[in-house]
Amino acid sequence: MTKLPGPTVLLALAVLCLATSSLADPVREIGRFKRTSGPVSVQRQGQLLPAAAGMLLYPADVVVTGKQGMAGLSFIDQTRLALGAEGRLSLDRFEFDEASGVGRFESTLTAGRMAGVSGRISQQRRDAMRLRTPTALLGIHDAEFVIDASP
Repeated sequence: MTKLPGPTVLLALAVLCLATSSLADPVREIGRFKRTSGPVSVQRQGQLLPAAAGMLLYPADVVVTGKQGMAGLSFIDQTRLALGAEGRLSLDRFEFDEASGVGRFESTLTAGRMAGVSGRISQQRRDAMRLRTPTALLGIHDAEFVIDASP
């Protein structure tokens, strides 16, 4: 007669499977809100969440500011962005190796004004940081910038 594994063994296997699956697809924070003022929210995985200073940012987040809103964002590569009123910024792609400083940052500003100071990602290659607007695609290389995507 074959003996089946006990509940302890099955529980250990389940925990191991969960731990392994979470390591295979980690969702790492890419930055955080340093400051918010007025109505500011984040669209994340189909939900609209109110934003506040200290809230973490993740790849694919969309930052939205209202009529009197403003958001200051700080990223792990030391990029800093300020999104003005009635803004919409999609964080399309963010990859960064802290040890080497190599990465890629792609975002889309579909509404509003934004100012920024590029961080370590933009210092590696000219095309490593890209920003789309409704009318342009910008490559940002080690720069301070202001962009207006208002109609």
